[in-house]
Amino acid sequence: MNNIIYEMLKKYNCITKEDYINAFKEIVQEVALYSLSLTDFFDNAAFYGGTALRIFYNLDRFSEDLDFSLCVSDENFSLEKYFTDISKNFEMFGLNFVPTVKEKVLDSNIQSAFLKGNTLEHILLINPKNDIARHIQKNETIKIKFEVDTNPPAGATYECRYQSLPIAYKVKLYDESSLFAGKIHAVLCRNWKKRIKGRDLYDLEFYIKNGCLLNIKHLKQRMIQTGHLNENEILTTEKVKELLKLKFEEIDFEQAKSDVLPFINNASKLNVWGIDYFNYLIENIQDNLIRIYSKWFNISKYGPTNVLKDELIDIIQFPSRDKKNMALTNLKIKFNKHIIYKEEIFNLENSDDINEMYYAIEGFNEKIYLMKNIDINKVISVLKG
Repeated sequence: MNNIIYEMLKKYNCITKEDYINAFKEIVQEVALYSLSLTDFFDNAAFYGGTALRIFYNLDRFSEDLDFSLCVSDENFSLEKYFTDISKNFEMFGLNFVPTVKEKVLDSNIQSAFLKGNTLEHILLINPKNDIARHIQKNETIKIKFEVDTNPPAGATYECRYQSLPIAYKVKLYDESSLFAGKIHAVLCRNWKKRIKGRDLYDLEFYIKNGCLLNIKHLKQRMIQTGHLNENEILTTEKVKELLKLKFEEIDFEQAKSDVLPFINNASKLNVWGIDYFNYLIENIQDNLIRIYSKWFNISKYGPTNVLKDELIDIIQFPSRDKKNMALTNLKIKFNKHIIYKEEIFNLENSDDINEMYYAIEGFNEKIYLMKNIDINKVISVLKG
């Protein structure tokens, strides 16, 4: 099985000691994921966080930890239950990593453990002639922390993805909109104290530049759970942007850059970092919801158009911008002849004041109006795919 590990290591093109250690950490992470996939772990839990983004969404920075969340709260969940299977699989690949529980200092919903192995032993195992080994201390260790949230906030949505190495396996993980919600929560609510996590900002930039939609329902539940939002407060995308701008005013961006530098290969990506850049960036955040309303308009050529009644019919949630855009495309193909453009509604020629009802679909880049005689259930069916 050493050949498989060697093949995994080759894709990294390692040069320095740090390259080898970061690469080997990722290999350990993937072997751990493979090991868990052979159990019932992903029947009960989902993978999320920076490493999930790195492995399954191609985030271009290294990430140290494995973060998981149960799908349903379970105070009796035991992470130790999986230790035997993890150990056996590491032995199968010729790796000597031992899982151990991290004892809780504070009462929390997080169960933590470490995978520890000797760095020198494993570098020599893969390539005994590697000169890098001379620069590694005998007692130096590779340590991977993994955590499980046993009382997860509601509203997350999931998907399954596959990896081919070390051996093909399947993982359940948060979809990108729910991962994005977790990252915005970290930026807004993490207690950084004096150690600003530039990695949070780096990931935030990644989500926005890659067009990820925000699962705003899940973000709200996370903020409620940590006491940063009241249950009855309304959280909108615009409100999120306002909160982020306030947060950016507190950040020392030079310190943030220093935090993320050890985890990336191209420091020039940080040159533009600053409050103005991040304020510009977050204007591109879009949530993953569309809302369907029935709207009554007062239509008259003698005065402005007023919405007399606005009744919410349905809210549809999308896991990605691609699927949201596809829903818009399908809507236009299927119901094009029933679409009424805003100007047509506002400029109907009629000498009398009349009331007209239309359906309005909000949440795309444009507002879509549909005729009142449309079967709205068929519209909802098309949007949901």
